[in-house]
Formats: sequence, C-alpha cells, structure tokens
Amino acid sequence: LYKRYMQSDMLINDLNNAYAMKCMNKMTDKCSDELIHRVYSIFRDIDRTALYNNYYNTSHITYLKPPQSHRIYQFSDERITDKQTLVKVISIIQDKLCDPYERILFPAILWTLYYTGCRPGEIFAINKDDVKNGWIYINKEIGSSINNEYCLRPPKNKESYRKIPIAKNLLPILCKMSESSRSETIIFADRYGKYLNSNVFGSRITTYLKGTGIKFNCYMLRHL
Repeated sequence: LYKRYMQSDMLINDLNNAYAMKCMNKMTDKCSDELIHRVYSIFRDIDRTALYNNYYNTSHITYLKPPQSHRIYQFSDERITDKQTLVKVISIIQDKLCDPYERILFPAILWTLYYTGCRPGEIFAINKDDVKNGWIYINKEIGSSINNEYCLRPPKNKESYRKIPIAKNLLPILCKMSESSRSETIIFADRYGKYLNSNVFGSRITTYLKGTGIKFNCYMLRHL
C-alpha cells in the first residue's frame, strides 16, 4: 500500500509532510476515506519506526492530516425505503395489530421516523414538552444502561442535541398521538403508558412483515 499510493523510491529520511500530503490528496478522487486513512496509518507507523531507529530526529507527520474523499456515495437499496413502501408496510402492520391503540401508535411512530430522520430511541424518548413552537427538541434517548437495562440517557453525541422542524404532514400525526397517548408526559408511550423498547418494537415489525418479501426496518427511514 505504501509503495502503491506514496509512489516513491526515496529513502525514508528524505520523505516529508508536504510530499506525503500531496500523495494522499491524489487519492481523494478515486479512493475511499477508509483507504486514505489506512495509507495514512501506514505512513504514521513507518514514521514512528524511523524515529525510534534514529533515521531522523523530527516526526514527518506532526502536521499531517488525512484528507476527505471527494467520491459521492449512494446507499444501497437495502438501506433505504420510499414512501410507497412505507405506506404498504403500515397497511400490513395495521392488519396484524389487534389493539386499537397500537393501530394508532405504530403508524404514528413510523411516519415520525420518516419525516424527521431520527433514531428510534430518540423518538421513543420524546415527551410532550419537547414538541413546541413548530419544533421537536431532541435532548435524550431510550437505550441500554451499564446494567443492560433500558432507560433514558443522553443522546449519542453532542451533535445529537438538536431541534427538528415539524413537517406540515407530521403535525396532525403528532397532535393525534399526543391526545391518544396513554401517558400524561410521553408522546409515544406503549399501551401501559411506559417508554417503548426499540428492540422489541423492531422485532415486532420484523415478525409482522415476515413472509411478505418486503425488506424493511426502522433505520431505513433514518438513512432515507
């Protein structure tokens, strides 16, 4: 990999930041970020070994940062879904559900995922106070704790704290769900008024769609 992408017959002690950076910049139009980082890691390891063996006294990678690829990626069809497929999925699920409350709950969750691109755990953690002035405020999620118990926890990272505009078609869905919810605080509460478990929810959807030939899961809506 070093010889292929650094393309150099120079001695290791003649290499420098500028040359290595130039070589990696050439990779940005035809190589993935993963491959660029691999080549960078190889150069870094060679540099460290050369330093350790006194080939030179100053690191060549002090100011070297791997560039980002310029390639345009598309998700495979298995990772996304479209509105038409979602409508079909919701229709199948509603036919399988016996509880009238869940026949409202499940479609409301799926449409909310569709219109927001949120993670399921973020949607399940939304309280009525988090929806206001035309925005959904994401500041927590439902997930596993250290003890492997499902509980409220902070979002995945700093960027996950955000507010999402409520789409015009989503607003009546949220209003209806808020009124129908079996909890005074949680919008998407289960039939017992508790927070939903995303694994259980996903498993139920998979079960309902079994044998239909439709490839679908909640994260396809996020990727879309």
